[in-house]
Amino acid sequence: MKKIIFSIFVCLTFISCQSEDDSDMASAPIIGEWGIDRYIVVRVDGSVQVLNFQEDACDRYLSMEFLPDGTTTQFMDQTGIESGCAQLSGSGYLHWTRENSNTYEFTYKEDDNSDEFIYLAFVDFPTNDTMVITYDGAPPFVPNNIVSSLEEHYFRK
Repeated sequence: MKKIIFSIFVCLTFISCQSEDDSDMASAPIIGEWGIDRYIVVRVDGSVQVLNFQEDACDRYLSMEFLPDGTTTQFMDQTGIESGCAQLSGSGYLHWTRENSNTYEFTYKEDDNSDEFIYLAFVDFPTNDTMVITYDGAPPFVPNNIVSSLEEHYFRK
């Protein structure tokens, strides 16, 4: 499961935005550089799995930056590179638009040969330095016969 979810994070390499009011996009609190903290996965059988990315030798150095124009970059920071962690690459993308104060639309494609998925997610900012993305049910890129809900926890870098 961690492999599937990690591949989703890795594929968020190139992002461009669909049209949206530029002033609304420019003020979106999602804008900035974020590190992944953990995923909380609730399986259809009711079991809960916590995938702690801060415990992994390389995952803790992953960063994603959401830019005001709706694009994003995803990268391994310099400490991770110096520690021997692999640089990230891929042809996937994630487009994001802010639908309202806490709802974002994401358009995701893992690579050139995969299908494109469009989904809504609730994005909460418990503090200025933390972000939680919650999917209503399983995100479309995760088999819904395995996962019933998913929370992604991030911290501002």
